[in-house]
Amino acid sequence: MSSNVAVVVAGRRRFCLFPPEQGPNLYVGPLDVTIAGQPVSLVDLEAPDLDRYPRFADARAQMQVTVLEPGDAIFIPSMWWHDVKALGRFNVLVNYWWGQEVRHRRSPR
Repeated sequence: MSSNVAVVVAGRRRFCLFPPEQGPNLYVGPLDVTIAGQPVSLVDLEAPDLDRYPRFADARAQMQVTVLEPGDAIFIPSMWWHDVKALGRFNVLVNYWWGQEVRHRRSPR
């Protein structure tokens, strides 16, 4: 549960953001393990299947979309769901997260 600043260094990126209350309409899962390490929506944003995921229509109505160019930054508050897509062959994006407690393991002596 951390806030995030993303800065496009090269290329272009499309960001789709959803307010926290839209979580149930995004059909999030699986909650335990994903490739990115975070829960993700089961809905394909490019071609949503509204017969299978009908509540996504409500989330889509609240979706905010922007395209960032090199040098642009976006602040993503904690708990906001987001999808990021590269719009070209070469892209560099730098993220910084803060606000989440980090627990360090102590090495045995």
